[in-house]
Amino acid sequence: MGEDCACGGGSEETIYAEQEPTFRTFTIPGRPIAQPRTRSRWDGQHYTKDNGVKGYKAHAAMLARQSGCTPAKGRVAMELHFHFRRPPSHFTSKGALRKGAPEFPGHGCGDTDNLTKAVKDALKGIAYADDTQVCEEHVFKAWADDDCTVVRIW
Repeated sequence: MGEDCACGGGSEETIYAEQEPTFRTFTIPGRPIAQPRTRSRWDGQHYTKDNGVKGYKAHAAMLARQSGCTPAKGRVAMELHFHFRRPPSHFTSKGALRKGAPEFPGHGCGDTDNLTKAVKDALKGIAYADDTQVCEEHVFKAWADDDCTVVRIW
């Protein structure tokens, strides 16, 4: 630290000393929903499959406002924890974890890029003017007792 960044943006100490961080944390209850990819039909038309992401984004935006988020003027960092409840098929009839049950949420849970995109889109205009201001991200995807997304912004 203290040396100029390779990008020429100044030292790391200078970058993070520009503003005193304000931490905001909130939890979005329910299963995390990934931003779907735009698809193309055979005739060249583009569409996005509705997977419930609009309602998820609206709920995230409301919770961000309630937590006191206001649009940041500078850099933003965020930490996202995507929690998924294990399906019943992962357990034996006695409640023990079934041998061969996945170690982490995979197929059917969305990838971290698309999960993150949905949250970042929802917070545009609320926690920052544009998601290009997000300069640091920490993203976690794991099994948990309940489905939810924990968002921490600074």
